[in-house]
Amino acid sequence: MVDIDIETPRDGRYISEGDDQSRAPVAMIGNDVATKLFPNVDPIGREVLIDGRPFQVVGIGKAIGTAFGQSQDNFAYIPIQTYFKMYGTNDTLWVNIQASGPEWMERTQDEARPSCGDGGTSRPMSRTILAFWIRRRSCNFGRI
Repeated sequence: MVDIDIETPRDGRYISEGDDQSRAPVAMIGNDVATKLFPNVDPIGREVLIDGRPFQVVGIGKAIGTAFGQSQDNFAYIPIQTYFKMYGTNDTLWVNIQASGPEWMERTQDEARPSCGDGGTSRPMSRTILAFWIRRRSCNFGRI
């Protein structure tokens, strides 16, 4: 599975392709979540409740810090197929796509655009760009 965000594990691991395929109830949690829920205990292998459902912690993200006064370490990642199993596929999902570098920006946009609501003819994007794809109504691209 390719990385889909900038968070990398401090301890443990990221969500694996096997986790996704089996719809496993596993999570990689942010540093703030780990510190708050498990102040003096190693969270790896322990259970957290996400929306009232038990998930096993498989990883803890490296501390990122804050942006505009908001913690970037307050998250829980679960496999996308687990999400679909829990909530169905009709929810609107926001997908953030980050090109590997400026030289990849155009290719990344070209591969993402077909999944932005083209009347049902969407095809999966290259696994080198995203770990999953979602048909959406619109996409916005920009440089940060």
